[in-house]
Amino acid sequence: MGTLHLRSAAITLLLFAPLGAPRPAHAQAEEPAREEAQAHFERGIGLMRNENWAAALVEFDRSLELYATRAALFNRGNCLYALHRYLDALAALLEWQVGNADSGAPEEERAAVAALLEEIRGYLAEVQVDVEPAGAVVRLDGAIVGTAPLEGPIVVTVGPHVVEAESADGAVGRAEVTVASGDRAVLRLSPAPATGVDDPGPAPLPVPPPPPAMPEADDGVDQAWFWTIASTAVAAAAAVTGLLTDPRSL
Repeated sequence: MGTLHLRSAAITLLLFAPLGAPRPAHAQAEEPAREEAQAHFERGIGLMRNENWAAALVEFDRSLELYATRAALFNRGNCLYALHRYLDALAALLEWQVGNADSGAPEEERAAVAALLEEIRGYLAEVQVDVEPAGAVVRLDGAIVGTAPLEGPIVVTVGPHVVEAESADGAVGRAEVTVASGDRAVLRLSPAPATGVDDPGPAPLPVPPPPPAMPEADDGVDQAWFWTIASTAVAAAAAVTGLLTDPRSL
């Protein structure tokens, strides 16, 4: 098993190779799958050299489906890291560590995995969620992450997140948090039952008061005054209309 260093200092490739001990005769039936896995693996290597991380990831996934090797798993983690899928990359490399804890993986490989894990963790944060009472379902950005009390803090990517806790009776506690790399935020949620009050909707528009009533004329003098004012207003309006429509006024 060798290594290949790319232009990016953060990426190290492990090359496809047998896992050590000679394989028993009955394993010869697996040879076609192994050969196909190696073909996909090598295509993935070529795509990584061209920094086509998404396509390389597809090739390594197919290689792992056909014939799992620690090299394909490590390179899969590299692709996820390059695609900024840090949580998925973290999971792939932790799987590598767990699966090879008692294997004969060379120290060089173990060091490469440990270094990449340390770098990925530098782009993540933690959110500790304390919920009272226990038993509530905890969600992060809509996805269930466990039941309170959680075993430990939730590892999250940098940026804003929404955490919810829902109890068995439907009560919900909700909080928003924005974390930077290396943060360890602490949230305390107490699910509260819904109030059960329906939304009254928008308030009705106020009804304008009625216009003041015109007082009735007590005698002919007041009535004459009213008609005099009205006639004057009509005459004034006519004069203005003429001014606006007469070409000589322009």
